[in-house]
Amino acid sequence: MTGKKLSRREMLKLMGLGTIGAYVAACAPQAAAPQPEAPAEVAKPAEPVTLRLVTWGGTEFAEKRDAAVRQAYPELDEKIKVEFVVGGGGDFEVAESLRLALAAGQDIPDMVQLN
Repeated sequence: MTGKKLSRREMLKLMGLGTIGAYVAACAPQAAAPQPEAPAEVAKPAEPVTLRLVTWGGTEFAEKRDAAVRQAYPELDEKIKVEFVVGGGGDFEVAESLRLALAAGQDIPDMVQLN
């Protein structure tokens, strides 16, 4: 079996043609992406959502922060209510109650304040 041997020059020509072919293929127009459907109207909740915030020590600081946020964003009053719950005297107790709630899969708070 004797075949024709490619010279270096012929090999470079073939590689150049292959590279040009790859560039041309990459420049081809992309297939049209499917048009997204119009977003469905989101129904406004009939009543505000109540979120449970578990904090440690007391709720005074969290209530002050909530009041400041509501002063800056008054539209939240009609959408969100916050229930403040003391989860313990310190971070350890709050973290422990959170671990227990997660393990049980029940009574899991929406938000937790820890240091």
